[in-house]
Amino acid sequence: MKLKIFLFIYIFTVCNFFSQSESDVPGLKLISKNSLMKTVNFLASKELAGRLSGSDGFNKAAYYMANEFKSAGLRPLGDNGYFQNLNVEYDEILPPIILNLVKDGKTTKKYKLGKDFICRGFTGSGKFVAPVVFCGYGISNPEVGYDDYAGIDVKGKVVLCFKYNPAWKIKDTINWGENLPRQKSFVAAEHGAIGILFVSTPNDKNPQKTILSILHGEGIQDEEFPELHIDIPAADEFLSGSRFTLSDLQNEIDLTKKPFSLQLKTSAEIEVHAKYTKEQRTMNIIGLLPGSDEKLKDEYLVIGAHLDHVGSQGNEIYAPGANDNASGSAAVLEIAKAFAKGKIHPKRPVIFVLFASEE
Repeated sequence: MKLKIFLFIYIFTVCNFFSQSESDVPGLKLISKNSLMKTVNFLASKELAGRLSGSDGFNKAAYYMANEFKSAGLRPLGDNGYFQNLNVEYDEILPPIILNLVKDGKTTKKYKLGKDFICRGFTGSGKFVAPVVFCGYGISNPEVGYDDYAGIDVKGKVVLCFKYNPAWKIKDTINWGENLPRQKSFVAAEHGAIGILFVSTPNDKNPQKTILSILHGEGIQDEEFPELHIDIPAADEFLSGSRFTLSDLQNEIDLTKKPFSLQLKTSAEIEVHAKYTKEQRTMNIIGLLPGSDEKLKDEYLVIGAHLDHVGSQGNEIYAPGANDNASGSAAVLEIAKAFAKGKIHPKRPVIFVLFASEE
C-alpha cells in the first residue's frame, strides 16, 4: 500500500512540476496496469505458495524479480548479483494437521484447517489428546497481582487463552508489554501445558479472524509445543458444559480485572508436524540506477517493498499476499522500469530493493 501511494505521488508530482501533458511525462507512459497485474498475479499464485522467506516459493519469486530488474536495466547491487543474502527463522508446517473436539472420550467435531483454525507460523510439533483449560489472557505476572495460572492445573493439558493482552492496565499503571504468541506459549509450557489454542477476544468490534501469521516474538523456538489459533465458535464449543461463553468470560475478566480460569469438560485432539530451521538462507533483491551528478553520488534514494508473505500450511492452504505485499513489489518494479526505460537520469543514485522478512 505504501508503494502504491508513492507511485501516485511520484506521478502527481512529476505531472505538476513539469506542467506537461500526461503523455509527455518521462517514463509515465511505460507504467501499465496490465504489467502491474501480471506481476501481482504471478507473485500471488499457488505456485509460489505464499512466498514465505526461506521457502522454494519465495526463491522463485526472488529469481523472477531479479530477472525483471535485469531486463529493466538496473545494475546488480547485492552480495551475489542482485541478491543480498541473509538468514531467517523458518518453520515448514507439514501434513497432516488435525484439531478435533473430544467429549467423554469420543470425537464430536472435526475442525477444518483454514476455516476453523490455523497453526501459528512458528508452531511446534505434537500429537496427543489432552484436556483443555481456559486461562484468560494467558498472562502470569504474580509480582503485579495478576496471574491467569494461579490455582489452576495445566500440567499435561492444552491451554485456551486470548491471543491479545487486556485493553486495560492492572492498577491503572502496569503495561502488559508485547506478550506475543511465543511469550504466551513459554508461559503455558513453564506451567506444564503441552499445547496452546489462541482465540481472538470476542467482544472487540471486529474480532480478528484466524489468519496465517509469523508475527511471533523473540526467543528460542519450542519445537515440541503446538500452537494453534482457533475461531470464536470453535472456542465456544470447547467451553460447552462450562455454563459460559467466550464473551461471558471476557466480560468477567475485563469488568473485575481479575483472572477467571476454568478447567473445561472437553479435550482437544491435536496433530501438528513442523520442521524448524533456526537459520534459513534467504535474500533481498537489490538493483541500482546510477545518478548523473558526481557530487551527489553518495546520496541515495531507496524505493522498496517486502516481497515475502506468510506461506502455506500442510500443503492444503496458502496465503496469496496480493496486497501484502505483491502489489507493493509490483509497484517498485514498475517505477524502476519507468526510470530506467524512460531514460530518466536522476542526479542521485536510486536503489530499488525488495525485502525478505518484511521491511
